[in-house]
Amino acid sequence: MKEIKQKILLFPSTAEIAGVSVNVLNLARFLGANNLLDTVVCPGSGWLGNQLRRENLPFSVLNLSYKAPSFVSSSLRFFRFLRRRKTAYVIHLNGRFPTLISLPSMILLRHRRFVVTVREFAGTSSAGLFGWKEWVEILIWKYLCDRISCVSEDLKREVIKRLGKRYASKVVVIRNWIYPYHWQSFDEGKAKVFASSPEMRIVAIGRLSHEKGFDILISALKILTKKGHTVLCDIFGEGPEKEKLLSQISKFDFGKKVRLCGARSNVRSLLPQYDLVIIPSRKESFGLVALEAYDAGVPVIASDIPGLRETVLSEKTGLLFEPGNPESLASQILRLVQSPNLTVGLVEKGREFVKKFYPSESLLKQYLKFYGFNYVGE
Repeated sequence: MKEIKQKILLFPSTAEIAGVSVNVLNLARFLGANNLLDTVVCPGSGWLGNQLRRENLPFSVLNLSYKAPSFVSSSLRFFRFLRRRKTAYVIHLNGRFPTLISLPSMILLRHRRFVVTVREFAGTSSAGLFGWKEWVEILIWKYLCDRISCVSEDLKREVIKRLGKRYASKVVVIRNWIYPYHWQSFDEGKAKVFASSPEMRIVAIGRLSHEKGFDILISALKILTKKGHTVLCDIFGEGPEKEKLLSQISKFDFGKKVRLCGARSNVRSLLPQYDLVIIPSRKESFGLVALEAYDAGVPVIASDIPGLRETVLSEKTGLLFEPGNPESLASQILRLVQSPNLTVGLVEKGREFVKKFYPSESLLKQYLKFYGFNYVGE
């Protein structure tokens, strides 16, 4: 395609390893490859900046904060930075924190185009004292943002409900996506079958928070052990529920059978070591982990909730269990243990399904339309 001189600045809510930073890294790669990336603004030092540096992608660390003493100075710092970025025509905000920090810039730099990607349902994150953050966020969406993208149809419906139907034309769906991983020791001819294994090797990935439901997973594993099954489970992530989860693991006397492994940048490369990926979330807007599991050829079991239903197709690419119900989750795990053919079928269909979520010309067209650019091919 022809080069567009007006480019995109990406602003994520965190520079630490998390779903939003992984998604922004992927988008930075994609836009960079198509000569569309101006820079990535990292609100602090961390994993994202290190990855961008390693891949020679442009970024700046501004050390921005949402906390009251620094909020105003952070907003002004971002405004001054943005004013100097002459080619940053589109400012792509990823999350509530960048949206609120950008408020002065939106008001004073009206010749720029501000767009936002919403990645969470309203109840997932804190609304702030008396809900003021959510109230201000909605006003910004209505009057200062050009377009709003959501990562799932379920999330789009919620956003339109919050905005009102008169603003529905501003809201589009651009689903999360991944780059295919270049597996070095991956046997394409075999699906993972673990019926004959003496141990079930299970993995779960995400922030250690209530909405991710890892306590539900641990309770389901207790049910399985009571039935005589041996389980080994690794949970990757950091978050506020860590101590509660450690207490639950100790209470169930799991020892080293259930491990909290912290946040790791190479988790995706480890997936083929496991027999099963479980996503036990109480709330989830999309389910990027499911795509990564499909790509790795590992079967998936997930909560039957909005967002995840669009990523984990029941009885096709994965199995769903009743939200919040450890018995239901344990039952679905046993189904896979006892049904090798079901496991093979899920893996094969998942591997085919995930191809829809790889970078493509169609994805580029979606982003160009979202940014307000005309698509011009080679």
